[in-house]
This record gives sequence, structure tokens and C-alpha cells, in this order.
Amino acid sequence: MQSLAQVLEHQSHSIERSRVILTTNSIDIPAEIDNLIDNKMYHNKFRKLIREGHLDKLMKLAEIAKTKEAPSRWFAKATAKANWERTLEFLAKIRQVANQVMHAAEQLHVPTDRLKPLFKAAWNLRGQLPRLAGLAKESGRDPERYFWWLYGRRGDTTL
Repeated sequence: MQSLAQVLEHQSHSIERSRVILTTNSIDIPAEIDNLIDNKMYHNKFRKLIREGHLDKLMKLAEIAKTKEAPSRWFAKATAKANWERTLEFLAKIRQVANQVMHAAEQLHVPTDRLKPLFKAAWNLRGQLPRLAGLAKESGRDPERYFWWLYGRRGDTTL
């Protein structure tokens, strides 16, 4: 276990390192993000977001934007200053749903090529996926098939 002095020294070094990173003006915007920026005058906004540590979130948004009908418009709306907090909540929910799906896929023995319907089910179930996956796993015989049967009857109050 580290002493308090060692922890404080480590924190001060990491703070100094982050100051060095923050003072650099030559932050490159990845091509995936840059291609979605229609008005290049907003480069400074995206550099600021990258400086604040949101690069991984911006990359995830760029990945999601590719699936939309108008990717650059969707990306612009998602990264708008007025919508940024809501976008962060959306990304947190996506992360939570992805974790639930991966755990349920292990329980139900779902092959990776059939995860898309499970993602849709997880989004619709609003947090009940682990419960239904657990019930299906306890059934014993064909947990994936039983899960989909339970999913179809989710409005039934006897579950």
C-alpha cells in the first residue's frame, strides 16, 4: 500500500503531465470526426472537447453517426452545446446497455452474429434484461429460445 506522500506526489506528477497536454495548441482532429464537421469554423469547439477528454465519446458518436441517414447533421445536433449533457447521458446509457447485452449473451449462449436483436430488446426492456436472462438461464433447456418467449410476454403481469 502506498503512503499518503507517495499518492500526493503521483497526483502532482499526473497534474503536471495533464497541464503539458492542455497547453499544446496543435490538437489534431481525427479524420472520422473531421469528415462529419460541415462548418470547419467549429474546429476549435472540437479541439476543446478533445482537450477536455471527450475524444472517445466523439469517436463513438462518429461511429453512431455513420448509421444515420444524414450523418453530419446528426453529429452536429448531438455535439451541439445545448445538447451535450443529454448526449453524455445517451452515451452512458449505450455503455450500460452494451454491458447488459454482453452479460446476457454469455448467459444465454447467443452467438455474436445474433447480438443486434438482443441490443434492441435490451433498449426496449429498460433495465430488465438481466432479470429475464437470469430466468431464461435457470430454465435449463434452451435459454435463448426461452428468453425470446419471455420477451414476447413481457407485458404479462405473471412474470
